[in-house]
Amino acid sequence: MTIFKFEKLVEFTSTILEKAGLESEKAKIASGIIVTADAMGHNTHGIAFLPIYIKALKEGVMNPNGQPEVLKDTGPILAWQGKRLSGIWLLDTALKLAAKRAKKFGLCTITIQEAHHTGCLAAFLPQITEQDLLVKIAVSGPSGKNVVPFGGKTPVLTPNPMAVGIPTNGTPILIDMSCSITSNTMAMKLREENKKFPGKWAQDADGVATDDPLALLNGGSHLMLGGKEYGHKGFALSLMIEAYTQGLAGYGRADKPTGSQGNVFIQIIDPEAFAGVDAFKRQTSHLVKACLESDPVDPDRPVRLPGSSAMKGLIDAKQNGVKLSKAIVAKLETLAEEFNVALEG
Repeated sequence: MTIFKFEKLVEFTSTILEKAGLESEKAKIASGIIVTADAMGHNTHGIAFLPIYIKALKEGVMNPNGQPEVLKDTGPILAWQGKRLSGIWLLDTALKLAAKRAKKFGLCTITIQEAHHTGCLAAFLPQITEQDLLVKIAVSGPSGKNVVPFGGKTPVLTPNPMAVGIPTNGTPILIDMSCSITSNTMAMKLREENKKFPGKWAQDADGVATDDPLALLNGGSHLMLGGKEYGHKGFALSLMIEAYTQGLAGYGRADKPTGSQGNVFIQIIDPEAFAGVDAFKRQTSHLVKACLESDPVDPDRPVRLPGSSAMKGLIDAKQNGVKLSKAIVAKLETLAEEFNVALEG
């Protein structure tokens, strides 16, 4: 592992993205989220994606400049056409706007058609929960087909991640999960390391469950959360997310889109508009305390709430630096040489 100062890494990432053609403001915002993902421990969706974003900019797959088209704006509800702009920038911009609108209207919902890759959803949550706002994000890829519906053999869906940020009187609850058990990024990482999935998380082209990432990458497909036995639950969640991200956006699989793009659903709720922030956090904090006090099955592995280690990692990274693997550092060194940018630790 190599340690890099948080701000230096953000600056490096921003400079690389800008030199690759991404508009300066977009590069700065995107780099902050990218580095935050690694700081929170989500290293498959952080800096590891930087070469992919560079390739997308070079090939014109990601639109480097401009603003989303506003299709509808009623105040608390907005619909955007994302024009395949940086998905990270679009999502960050939409969340900031939704937070302002939620404080005015009590809640705000935004849908985005055709955003480029949105990165790690968990990395967006702290900026909203620290405002004592409740946030939900969902993403799907209308042109993607690598996840099978429960009981099926032909891929129809994408992993369809969702994230929820819940304020408490202490560390917020940060939920980041997909409707499939694993992802292509994880499969590629395991392939590079010559490792297997911890369980039968995928199925091969014949529909047989497997722990081999190569089977997934060579014509296989992702299994729904719950696997062969309980995947109907992941399937139900996936259908719900596609309804939110594609149905409400009015654009999706029915339009047979192609290329790299995704749809986004955002909703931010201000608890003050209901029973009040204090009442809300009293309930969520009580719930947290009760869960943490539950007697553990294994004393060495007590109950841990979603996002607690991610928040700890983020705080530590900003104070002591971001830890990156040799494989990721090697990718950064290649980019540093290509764009003539110093990579400082």
